Formats: sequence, C-alpha cells, structure tokens
Amino acid sequence: TGITPNVQWFFIALAVAMNSYIVSNVIPFFKDLTEIIGALNLGPISFGFPATLYIVHRLRARRKSSGISLKAMSRLDWSVCILLLFLCAYTVPIGLWADVTALIRDWHTFGGPFDCHRYSAEHRSGISKND
Repeated sequence: TGITPNVQWFFIALAVAMNSYIVSNVIPFFKDLTEIIGALNLGPISFGFPATLYIVHRLRARRKSSGISLKAMSRLDWSVCILLLFLCAYTVPIGLWADVTALIRDWHTFGGPFDCHRYSAEHRSGISKND
C-alpha cells in the first residue's frame, strides 16, 4: 500500500510547475538576473581568482621549500597581480551598477513581480510622445 507511481508523478509535476510559476513571477526579468549574476562573477573569476591563487601558490611554495631555492615573485609578477586585482575591484561594481539600473528600468516599464506585464498606452498604440 502507499502512493502509486502515477500519483507520485502527478505531485512531482505539480511541484515543478508551481516552482516554475513562482520563480518566473518573482524574477520576471530573467535576462536581468543572469546579467547581475554575470556581473558578480565575471570580475572575480576572470581577474581576481587567477591573481590571488598565483600569489598564494608562490607564497606557499616558497614557505614549503626548505632546501630548494625558489625565487621570490618578481616586480613584474606583483605588478600584474595587483593590476588584475584592481580590475576585479573595478569591474564588479561598475557591471553591477549597470545591470541593476537596467533591472530598475525594466521594472518601471513592465511592472514588478506578480504583475501582469503591462505596457503603457504609447507602447500599445505604437505612438511615442516625441511624434
């Protein structure tokens, strides 16, 4: 006795459909969400992590090599790593600011979560205020 596979499948499908509805209405602008995620991750992944991991690797390798002569990081290495870390610190807030302003603009144009995506009268009629 218990729940039949068909009833299980029904509840799983119902849960997936309800979850999809809630997520799509809470986040009506999926494009904007992916842009915000990209803005938060692109700088650290492209610039921050490589520089940080290189510095940590070089410092750990130098500390662990008791008998091996390991050369310290050159000024060029440090300069490139510092430049990459500054690029990371610069790209994240600039990208995030641009994407949040786009989200706010879309929010004002189409409405918020659980709103019907409304257009203003000028969008429906195809007439702009400048005409």
